Amino acid sequence: MADASGIPDWSSLPRDLLIAVLGWLDAPSALAYAGVCAAWRAAVAAGAGVPLARTPWLFTWEPDDGTVSGGPTGATLRCVLGPRSASFPTAPFPLGRSLRCCGASHGWILASDEQSNLVLYNPFAGPSAANFIPLPPVTDFKCVRSCYSSDDEGRIEAYVHEEYCGWDAESFGSDFYHKAVLSCAPSSTGTGGAGFTAAMIHCLRRSLSFAKAGDSEWRQACTMGRTGYKVLRHITEDGQQFTLNTDLDDKYSDITHHDGRFYTVTVHGVVESWDLSGSSVEVIGTLGYVADDVLLLSRHLVSTPWGDLLQVRATMARNLDKYSQRVMVQIGKIIPHRRRMVKLRPAKALRGHAVFLGLNHSSCVHPDEFPGLRRNCIYFTTPPFADCDHPWNLGWNGMKIYDMKNNTAEDVFESSTDIYAMYPRPPAVWVIPNRNQADKACCSSLMNLSLGD
Repeated sequence: MADASGIPDWSSLPRDLLIAVLGWLDAPSALAYAGVCAAWRAAVAAGAGVPLARTPWLFTWEPDDGTVSGGPTGATLRCVLGPRSASFPTAPFPLGRSLRCCGASHGWILASDEQSNLVLYNPFAGPSAANFIPLPPVTDFKCVRSCYSSDDEGRIEAYVHEEYCGWDAESFGSDFYHKAVLSCAPSSTGTGGAGFTAAMIHCLRRSLSFAKAGDSEWRQACTMGRTGYKVLRHITEDGQQFTLNTDLDDKYSDITHHDGRFYTVTVHGVVESWDLSGSSVEVIGTLGYVADDVLLLSRHLVSTPWGDLLQVRATMARNLDKYSQRVMVQIGKIIPHRRRMVKLRPAKALRGHAVFLGLNHSSCVHPDEFPGLRRNCIYFTTPPFADCDHPWNLGWNGMKIYDMKNNTAEDVFESSTDIYAMYPRPPAVWVIPNRNQADKACCSSLMNLSLGD
Protein backbone atom coordinates (compact mmCIF):
# COMPACT_ATOMS: atom_id res chain seq x y z
CA MET A 1 0.00 0.00 0.00
CA ALA A 2 0.99 3.63 -0.49
CA ASP A 3 -0.19 7.01 0.79
CA ALA A 4 -1.44 9.88 -1.40
CA SER A 5 2.12 10.89 -2.31
CA GLY A 6 2.83 7.43 -3.69
CA ILE A 7 5.37 6.58 -0.95
CA PRO A 8 4.99 2.96 0.23
CA ASP A 9 3.35 2.55 3.63
CA TRP A 10 5.79 0.05 5.19
CA SER A 11 3.84 -0.02 8.46
CA SER A 12 0.92 -1.78 6.77
CA LEU A 13 2.90 -4.86 5.68
CA PRO A 14 1.26 -8.15 6.73
CA ARG A 15 2.34 -9.37 10.14
CA ASP A 16 3.36 -12.81 8.84
CA LEU A 17 5.71 -11.16 6.34
CA LEU A 18 7.27 -8.97 9.03
CA ILE A 19 7.94 -12.01 11.21
CA ALA A 20 9.42 -13.95 8.29
CA VAL A 21 11.80 -11.08 7.46
CA LEU A 22 12.97 -10.92 11.08
CA GLY A 23 14.22 -14.50 10.84
CA TRP A 24 16.79 -13.46 8.22
CA LEU A 25 18.34 -10.63 10.27
CA ASP A 26 21.35 -10.60 12.57
CA ALA A 27 21.17 -9.10 16.06
CA PRO A 28 22.14 -5.47 15.20
CA SER A 29 19.63 -5.39 12.33
CA ALA A 30 16.94 -7.07 14.44
CA LEU A 31 17.34 -4.42 17.13
CA ALA A 32 16.84 -1.72 14.50
CA TYR A 33 13.98 -3.64 12.85
CA ALA A 34 11.92 -3.64 16.06
CA GLY A 35 12.45 0.11 16.41
CA VAL A 36 11.20 1.19 12.97
CA CYS A 37 7.60 1.83 14.03
CA ALA A 38 4.88 0.66 16.43
CA ALA A 39 3.35 -1.72 13.87
CA TRP A 40 6.65 -3.50 13.23
CA ARG A 41 7.44 -3.71 16.93
CA ALA A 42 4.01 -5.18 17.68
CA ALA A 43 4.40 -7.76 14.90
CA VAL A 44 7.81 -8.81 16.17
CA ALA A 45 6.51 -9.08 19.73
CA ALA A 46 3.68 -11.31 18.61
CA GLY A 47 5.85 -13.61 16.53
CA ALA A 48 9.31 -14.00 18.03
CA GLY A 49 9.82 -11.76 21.03
CA VAL A 50 11.04 -8.18 20.83
CA PRO A 51 14.84 -7.97 20.63
CA LEU A 52 15.59 -5.15 23.04
CA ALA A 53 19.04 -3.55 23.25
CA ARG A 54 18.59 -2.81 26.95
CA THR A 55 18.23 -6.37 28.18
CA PRO A 56 20.60 -9.07 29.43
CA TRP A 57 21.74 -11.36 26.62
CA LEU A 58 23.48 -14.71 26.54
CA PHE A 59 26.34 -14.73 24.03
CA THR A 60 27.20 -18.18 22.64
CA TRP A 61 29.35 -19.26 19.71
CA GLU A 62 27.83 -20.99 16.75
CA PRO A 63 27.91 -24.80 17.14
CA ASP A 64 31.23 -26.34 16.17
CA ASP A 65 31.22 -30.03 15.32
CA GLY A 66 34.99 -30.17 15.37
CA THR A 67 35.28 -31.13 11.71
CA VAL A 68 36.13 -27.64 10.47
CA SER A 69 39.63 -26.30 11.02
CA GLY A 70 39.86 -23.05 12.95
CA GLY A 71 37.57 -21.58 15.57
CA PRO A 72 34.05 -20.20 15.20
CA THR A 73 33.48 -17.13 13.04
CA GLY A 74 29.97 -16.34 14.26
CA ALA A 75 27.93 -16.27 17.44
CA THR A 76 24.35 -16.02 18.73
CA LEU A 77 22.74 -13.57 21.14
CA ARG A 78 19.87 -15.02 23.14
CA CYS A 79 17.53 -12.66 24.99
CA VAL A 80 17.03 -13.47 28.67
CA LEU A 81 13.76 -11.50 28.84
CA GLY A 82 10.74 -11.25 26.60
CA PRO A 83 8.42 -13.83 25.04
CA ARG A 84 10.00 -17.02 23.71
CA SER A 85 13.51 -15.84 24.63
CA ALA A 86 14.38 -14.32 21.24
CA SER A 87 17.61 -15.51 19.64
CA PHE A 88 19.57 -13.81 16.85
CA PRO A 89 22.99 -14.31 15.23
CA THR A 90 25.54 -11.55 15.70
CA ALA A 91 26.87 -9.65 12.75
CA PRO A 92 29.73 -11.56 11.05
CA PHE A 93 33.12 -11.05 12.63
CA PRO A 94 35.30 -8.63 10.61
CA LEU A 95 37.02 -10.27 7.62
CA GLY A 96 35.71 -13.65 8.68
CA ARG A 97 38.01 -13.69 11.70
CA SER A 98 37.82 -16.46 14.27
CA LEU A 99 37.25 -15.59 17.92
CA ARG A 100 37.19 -17.48 21.22
CA CYS A 101 35.52 -15.79 24.19
CA CYS A 102 37.57 -14.82 27.26
CA GLY A 103 35.09 -12.49 28.92
CA ALA A 104 32.45 -9.78 28.59
CA SER A 105 32.42 -6.34 30.14
CA HIS A 106 30.23 -3.23 29.73
CA GLY A 107 28.53 -4.68 26.65
CA TRP A 108 31.79 -5.71 24.90
CA ILE A 109 33.14 -9.19 24.28
CA LEU A 110 36.79 -9.87 25.11
CA ALA A 111 38.03 -12.66 22.86
CA SER A 112 41.11 -14.45 21.61
CA ASP A 113 41.58 -14.25 17.83
CA GLU A 114 43.15 -16.67 15.33
CA GLN A 115 46.64 -15.73 16.59
CA SER A 116 45.59 -15.91 20.28
CA ASN A 117 45.77 -12.13 20.66
CA LEU A 118 43.05 -10.48 22.73
CA VAL A 119 40.57 -8.16 21.01
CA LEU A 120 37.47 -6.22 22.04
CA TYR A 121 34.35 -6.90 20.00
CA ASN A 122 30.98 -5.12 20.09
CA PRO A 123 28.28 -7.73 19.28
CA PHE A 124 25.55 -5.10 18.96
CA ALA A 125 27.03 -3.30 15.96
CA GLY A 126 28.26 -4.19 12.50
CA PRO A 127 31.85 -5.22 11.74
CA SER A 128 34.05 -2.15 11.67
CA ALA A 129 37.36 -0.96 13.10
CA ALA A 130 35.55 1.05 15.80
CA ASN A 131 33.78 -2.09 17.00
CA PHE A 132 36.86 -4.33 16.89
CA ILE A 133 39.72 -3.06 19.08
CA PRO A 134 43.02 -4.99 19.38
CA LEU A 135 44.77 -5.35 22.74
CA PRO A 136 48.53 -6.00 23.19
CA PRO A 137 49.64 -9.30 21.59
CA VAL A 138 50.26 -12.56 23.42
CA THR A 139 53.89 -12.45 22.26
CA ASP A 140 54.41 -9.57 24.69
CA PHE A 141 54.60 -12.09 27.55
CA LYS A 142 58.15 -13.22 28.24
CA CYS A 143 56.89 -16.70 29.12
CA VAL A 144 55.46 -17.20 25.60
CA ARG A 145 57.62 -18.07 22.59
CA SER A 146 56.43 -18.13 18.98
CA CYS A 147 56.99 -20.96 16.49
CA TYR A 148 57.00 -19.87 12.84
CA SER A 149 56.14 -21.70 9.64
CA SER A 150 58.99 -23.04 7.51
CA ASP A 151 57.73 -21.41 4.28
CA ASP A 152 58.60 -17.95 3.02
CA GLU A 153 55.60 -16.34 4.74
CA GLY A 154 56.95 -16.92 8.25
CA ARG A 155 53.51 -17.23 9.87
CA ILE A 156 53.14 -17.92 13.59
CA GLU A 157 51.93 -21.51 13.74
CA ALA A 158 52.26 -22.31 17.43
CA TYR A 159 53.34 -21.05 20.83
CA VAL A 160 55.53 -22.61 23.48
CA HIS A 161 54.90 -21.98 27.16
CA GLU A 162 56.35 -23.65 30.20
CA GLU A 163 52.92 -24.69 31.44
CA TYR A 164 51.54 -25.80 28.05
CA CYS A 165 54.58 -26.90 26.00
CA GLY A 166 53.39 -26.41 22.39
CA TRP A 167 49.96 -25.33 21.13
CA ASP A 168 48.74 -24.25 17.72
CA ALA A 169 48.42 -20.50 17.39
CA GLU A 170 44.63 -20.37 17.48
CA SER A 171 43.75 -22.70 20.34
CA PHE A 172 46.54 -21.51 22.64
CA GLY A 173 44.52 -18.49 23.78
CA SER A 174 41.51 -20.52 24.93
CA ASP A 175 43.73 -22.20 27.54
CA PHE A 176 46.17 -19.38 28.28
CA TYR A 177 43.49 -16.77 29.13
CA HIS A 178 41.13 -17.48 32.01
CA LYS A 179 39.07 -14.29 32.35
CA ALA A 180 39.35 -10.69 31.11
CA VAL A 181 37.37 -7.58 32.14
CA LEU A 182 37.37 -3.83 31.49
CA SER A 183 37.31 -0.91 33.90
CA CYS A 184 34.73 0.84 31.69
CA ALA A 185 33.33 0.73 28.17
CA PRO A 186 35.68 1.91 25.40
CA SER A 187 35.12 5.58 24.65
CA SER A 188 33.52 6.53 21.34
CA THR A 189 35.90 9.47 21.04
CA GLY A 190 39.49 9.20 19.95
CA THR A 191 41.14 6.09 18.55
CA GLY A 192 41.46 2.63 20.00
CA GLY A 193 38.58 3.06 22.42
CA ALA A 194 40.43 5.44 24.74
CA GLY A 195 39.68 5.51 28.44
CA PHE A 196 39.53 1.86 29.54
CA THR A 197 41.91 -0.48 31.31
CA ALA A 198 41.82 -4.20 30.54
CA ALA A 199 42.67 -6.74 33.23
CA MET A 200 43.06 -10.46 32.77
CA ILE A 201 43.70 -13.63 34.73
CA HIS A 202 45.84 -16.02 32.70
CA CYS A 203 48.43 -18.80 32.74
CA LEU A 204 46.57 -21.49 34.69
CA ARG A 205 44.94 -18.73 36.77
CA ARG A 206 48.26 -17.94 38.45
CA SER A 207 49.05 -14.65 36.70
CA LEU A 208 47.43 -11.23 36.52
CA SER A 209 48.12 -8.56 33.88
CA PHE A 210 46.81 -5.11 32.92
CA ALA A 211 46.83 -2.94 29.81
CA LYS A 212 45.44 0.56 29.30
CA ALA A 213 43.85 1.75 26.08
CA GLY A 214 46.54 2.36 23.49
CA ASP A 215 49.24 0.37 25.33
CA SER A 216 51.48 -1.81 23.17
CA GLU A 217 52.32 -4.25 25.92
CA TRP A 218 50.82 -5.94 28.97
CA ARG A 219 51.85 -4.98 32.47
CA GLN A 220 52.26 -8.25 34.34
CA ALA A 221 51.37 -7.49 37.96
CA CYS A 222 51.62 -10.82 39.71
CA THR A 223 52.55 -14.44 39.16
CA MET A 224 51.80 -16.93 41.91
CA GLY A 225 54.23 -19.68 42.67
CA ARG A 226 53.17 -23.22 43.32
CA THR A 227 52.79 -22.22 46.95
CA GLY A 228 50.28 -19.42 47.25
CA TYR A 229 49.38 -18.20 50.75
CA LYS A 230 49.77 -19.18 54.36
CA VAL A 231 46.46 -19.83 56.14
CA LEU A 232 45.84 -20.47 59.82
CA ARG A 233 43.99 -23.72 60.42
CA HIS A 234 42.46 -24.61 63.75
CA ILE A 235 42.58 -28.35 64.40
CA THR A 236 41.24 -30.25 67.41
CA GLU A 237 42.84 -33.57 68.33
CA ASP A 238 42.21 -35.54 71.52
CA GLY A 239 40.41 -32.57 73.04
CA GLN A 240 43.28 -30.18 72.39
CA GLN A 241 43.22 -27.37 69.84
CA PHE A 242 46.19 -26.64 67.59
CA THR A 243 46.79 -23.76 65.18
CA LEU A 244 48.82 -24.55 62.08
CA ASN A 245 50.25 -22.05 59.59
CA THR A 246 49.72 -23.95 56.33
CA ASP A 247 50.92 -23.22 52.80
CA LEU A 248 48.13 -23.33 50.23
CA ASP A 249 48.44 -23.87 46.49
CA ASP A 250 46.23 -21.01 45.34
CA LYS A 251 44.89 -19.60 42.07
CA TYR A 252 42.86 -16.57 41.01
CA SER A 253 39.14 -17.22 40.77
CA ASP A 254 37.66 -13.84 39.75
CA ILE A 255 38.43 -10.19 39.07
CA THR A 256 36.22 -7.09 39.09
CA HIS A 257 36.48 -3.30 38.94
CA HIS A 258 35.09 -1.45 41.95
CA ASP A 259 35.38 2.14 43.17
CA GLY A 260 38.28 3.00 40.86
CA ARG A 261 40.32 -0.14 41.55
CA PHE A 262 40.57 -3.72 40.39
CA TYR A 263 39.94 -6.41 43.01
CA THR A 264 40.80 -10.10 42.73
CA VAL A 265 39.77 -13.11 44.77
CA THR A 266 41.56 -16.43 44.88
CA VAL A 267 40.18 -19.95 45.17
CA HIS A 268 40.99 -19.91 48.89
CA GLY A 269 39.33 -16.54 49.46
CA VAL A 270 42.24 -14.10 49.52
CA VAL A 271 41.05 -10.70 48.25
CA GLU A 272 43.57 -8.30 46.73
CA SER A 273 43.22 -4.63 45.81
CA TRP A 274 45.27 -3.31 42.87
CA ASP A 275 46.37 0.31 42.54
CA LEU A 276 47.46 0.82 38.91
CA SER A 277 48.75 4.35 39.49
CA GLY A 278 51.84 2.79 41.04
CA SER A 279 53.08 -0.67 41.84
CA SER A 280 51.23 -1.21 45.12
CA VAL A 281 48.91 -4.07 45.96
CA GLU A 282 46.88 -4.45 49.12
CA VAL A 283 46.21 -8.00 50.26
CA ILE A 284 43.03 -7.71 52.27
CA GLY A 285 43.23 -11.21 53.71
CA THR A 286 41.62 -14.60 53.74
CA LEU A 287 37.90 -13.89 53.64
CA GLY A 288 35.90 -17.07 53.58
CA TYR A 289 38.41 -19.88 53.42
CA VAL A 290 36.76 -23.14 52.34
CA ALA A 291 37.64 -26.18 54.42
CA ASP A 292 39.11 -29.26 52.76
CA ASP A 293 35.89 -31.23 53.14
CA VAL A 294 33.76 -28.64 51.27
CA LEU A 295 33.61 -28.72 47.48
CA LEU A 296 33.97 -25.19 46.10
CA LEU A 297 32.14 -24.59 42.81
CA SER A 298 32.84 -20.91 42.23
CA ARG A 299 33.86 -17.68 43.90
CA HIS A 300 33.02 -14.25 42.46
CA LEU A 301 33.32 -10.55 43.29
CA VAL A 302 30.41 -8.20 42.58
CA SER A 303 30.39 -4.40 42.61
CA THR A 304 26.89 -3.16 43.56
CA PRO A 305 25.00 0.02 42.59
CA TRP A 306 24.80 1.00 46.27
CA GLY A 307 28.60 0.99 46.57
CA ASP A 308 29.33 -2.35 48.26
CA LEU A 309 31.79 -5.00 47.13
CA LEU A 310 30.33 -8.48 47.59
CA GLN A 311 31.86 -11.93 47.48
CA VAL A 312 29.56 -14.70 46.21
CA ARG A 313 30.61 -18.26 46.99
CA ALA A 314 28.93 -21.41 45.68
CA THR A 315 29.69 -24.76 47.31
CA MET A 316 28.14 -28.21 47.22
CA ALA A 317 25.62 -28.54 50.04
CA ARG A 318 25.23 -31.47 52.40
CA ASN A 319 21.76 -30.64 53.68
CA LEU A 320 19.62 -31.82 50.76
CA ASP A 321 16.41 -31.06 52.65
CA LYS A 322 17.27 -27.34 52.64
CA TYR A 323 19.28 -27.27 49.39
CA SER A 324 17.46 -29.58 47.00
CA GLN A 325 19.76 -28.67 44.08
CA ARG A 326 22.85 -29.64 46.12
CA VAL A 327 24.22 -26.10 45.80
CA MET A 328 24.59 -23.54 48.59
CA VAL A 329 25.33 -19.90 47.76
CA GLN A 330 26.66 -17.54 50.42
CA ILE A 331 27.26 -13.79 50.15
CA GLY A 332 29.58 -11.59 52.17
CA LYS A 333 30.25 -7.85 52.15
CA ILE A 334 33.92 -6.95 51.82
CA ILE A 335 35.05 -3.90 53.77
CA PRO A 336 38.39 -2.99 52.14
CA HIS A 337 39.54 -0.26 54.56
CA ARG A 338 38.99 -2.63 57.50
CA ARG A 339 40.40 -5.65 55.68
CA ARG A 340 37.51 -7.87 56.64
CA MET A 341 34.27 -9.41 55.36
CA VAL A 342 30.83 -9.57 56.96
CA LYS A 343 28.43 -12.39 56.15
CA LEU A 344 25.04 -11.20 54.88
CA ARG A 345 21.62 -12.76 55.27
CA PRO A 346 20.89 -14.52 51.96
CA ALA A 347 17.34 -13.17 51.59
CA LYS A 348 18.46 -9.53 51.99
CA ALA A 349 22.00 -9.53 50.62
CA LEU A 350 21.04 -8.41 47.10
CA ARG A 351 18.49 -5.73 48.15
CA GLY A 352 15.99 -6.83 45.53
CA HIS A 353 18.54 -6.83 42.68
CA ALA A 354 19.57 -9.56 40.24
CA VAL A 355 23.20 -10.59 39.70
CA PHE A 356 24.81 -12.09 36.58
CA LEU A 357 27.87 -14.26 37.22
CA GLY A 358 30.15 -16.34 35.05
CA LEU A 359 32.84 -15.57 32.51
CA ASN A 360 31.45 -12.01 32.30
CA HIS A 361 32.36 -9.01 34.42
CA SER A 362 29.94 -9.58 37.32
CA SER A 363 26.85 -7.37 37.03
CA CYS A 364 24.28 -6.31 39.64
CA VAL A 365 21.13 -4.74 38.17
CA HIS A 366 17.65 -3.81 39.37
CA PRO A 367 14.49 -5.37 37.88
CA ASP A 368 12.99 -1.89 37.51
CA GLU A 369 15.62 -1.28 34.84
CA PHE A 370 15.07 -4.68 33.24
CA PRO A 371 11.40 -5.64 33.74
CA GLY A 372 11.03 -9.37 34.00
CA LEU A 373 14.20 -10.11 35.95
CA ARG A 374 13.71 -11.99 39.18
CA ARG A 375 14.55 -10.16 42.36
CA ASN A 376 17.14 -11.51 44.82
CA CYS A 377 18.30 -14.06 42.27
CA ILE A 378 21.67 -14.91 40.75
CA TYR A 379 21.89 -15.79 37.06
CA PHE A 380 24.82 -18.19 36.66
CA THR A 381 26.69 -19.61 33.74
CA THR A 382 28.39 -22.51 35.42
CA PRO A 383 31.70 -23.58 33.88
CA PRO A 384 34.34 -24.72 36.40
CA PHE A 385 36.01 -21.70 38.00
CA ALA A 386 37.54 -23.11 41.13
CA ASP A 387 38.31 -26.55 42.56
CA CYS A 388 35.57 -28.56 40.88
CA ASP A 389 36.68 -29.66 37.40
CA HIS A 390 33.44 -31.43 36.52
CA PRO A 391 30.44 -29.69 38.15
CA TRP A 392 28.02 -31.22 35.62
CA ASN A 393 28.57 -34.61 37.26
CA LEU A 394 27.05 -33.07 40.37
CA GLY A 395 24.12 -31.39 38.64
CA TRP A 396 25.60 -27.87 38.63
CA ASN A 397 25.75 -27.07 34.92
CA GLY A 398 24.11 -24.99 32.22
CA MET A 399 22.60 -21.55 32.81
CA LYS A 400 20.97 -21.42 36.23
CA ILE A 401 18.84 -19.01 38.24
CA TYR A 402 19.60 -19.35 41.95
CA ASP A 403 16.93 -17.91 44.25
CA MET A 404 18.59 -16.58 47.41
CA LYS A 405 15.34 -16.67 49.41
CA ASN A 406 14.34 -20.30 48.93
CA ASN A 407 17.77 -21.79 48.02
CA THR A 408 16.60 -23.31 44.74
CA ALA A 409 18.15 -23.38 41.28
CA GLU A 410 16.50 -23.80 37.89
CA ASP A 411 17.44 -23.49 34.22
CA VAL A 412 17.32 -20.03 32.65
CA PHE A 413 16.34 -21.51 29.30
CA GLU A 414 14.51 -24.70 28.56
CA SER A 415 16.99 -27.58 28.14
CA SER A 416 19.92 -25.29 28.92
CA THR A 417 21.43 -27.97 31.17
CA ASP A 418 22.71 -29.94 28.17
CA ILE A 419 24.80 -27.02 26.90
CA TYR A 420 27.63 -27.76 29.35
CA ALA A 421 27.60 -31.51 28.96
CA MET A 422 31.20 -31.79 27.78
CA TYR A 423 34.58 -30.49 28.93
CA PRO A 424 36.18 -28.05 28.23
CA ARG A 425 33.65 -25.37 28.99
CA PRO A 426 31.91 -23.65 26.06
CA PRO A 427 32.43 -19.88 26.06
CA ALA A 428 28.88 -18.80 26.88
CA VAL A 429 28.76 -15.43 28.63
CA TRP A 430 26.23 -12.88 29.88
CA VAL A 431 26.31 -9.53 28.06
CA ILE A 432 24.54 -6.44 29.43
CA PRO A 433 25.07 -3.42 27.15
CA ASN A 434 25.40 0.10 28.50
CA ARG A 435 22.45 2.36 27.85
CA ASN A 436 24.38 4.77 25.60
CA GLN A 437 26.05 1.91 23.76
CA ALA A 438 22.72 0.19 23.11
CA ASP A 439 21.12 3.38 21.82
CA LYS A 440 24.06 4.13 19.50
CA ALA A 441 24.20 0.56 18.21
CA CYS A 442 20.47 0.63 17.45
CA CYS A 443 20.77 3.97 15.62
CA SER A 444 23.77 2.69 13.66
CA SER A 445 21.85 -0.44 12.69
CA LEU A 446 18.89 1.64 11.56
CA MET A 447 21.16 3.62 9.23
CA ASN A 448 22.63 0.43 7.73
CA LEU A 449 19.44 -1.66 7.63
CA SER A 450 18.45 -2.63 4.09
CA LEU A 451 15.13 -4.33 3.40
CA GLY A 452 15.80 -4.80 -0.32
CA ASP A 453 13.33 -4.11 -3.10
